[in-house]
Amino acid sequence: MSRTAEKPSKGPYVEIHAERCNGCVVCMKACPTKAIRVREGTARIEGVCINCGECIRTCPRNAVSLYTRQEDDVGSGNQLVISPTTVIFSQFGPDYLPNDILLALRKMGLGYVHDQSYTSELFSFATELYIRESRKKESPHFPQGQQDIVGEIV
Repeated sequence: MSRTAEKPSKGPYVEIHAERCNGCVVCMKACPTKAIRVREGTARIEGVCINCGECIRTCPRNAVSLYTRQEDDVGSGNQLVISPTTVIFSQFGPDYLPNDILLALRKMGLGYVHDQSYTSELFSFATELYIRESRKKESPHFPQGQQDIVGEIV
């Protein structure tokens, strides 16, 4: 059974072309979630596919490809949101800047593209400021009688 016959509205965005597949199990071995099984000489996605693309990368016969959404799904007024991790930027090599990749995703018709690397940078900066401010504060002040109790506890 090939995924080219019916495109799921949800689920894996990887499809296996049965006419190109010879059942060599290279994609099955490369799959980190073991979602691919070879049945009757053809690979099939039967488990949980996480869309990592390892099967696409390793298939020697180009029988595995990426399924993209139909045009009527993207840009149909639906507000689709994507929040790619920073790992996506390393997939394109040094010729493409992160902003180029984010703009390309936006041009594909996605409603909003959230840059996780920017959020991570802001969070790191806020954490650093919090730590610096916390170090400046004096330690708690205890009245005279309570200092003796604290001293004995410690």
